[in-house]
Amino acid sequence: MPNPSHALQRELAQAVAAGVFEPGAYDMTQRWSSRRTAAFVVVTCGAFWAGVGWIASRLL
Repeated sequence: MPNPSHALQRELAQAVAAGVFEPGAYDMTQRWSSRRTAAFVVVTCGAFWAGVGWIASRLL
């Protein structure tokens, strides 16, 4: 039976050997704009706090 953790370790070892984690290995031209990053943070944090508020309202 295949073991997912062993497969992940093998893939990580191959990526390290290939130099994927070396500085400059990533294409930084695909960065998000500041507006898109801010929108992501607002939506993510807003969803979290809405969930916390909903749970708190059900418990109180």
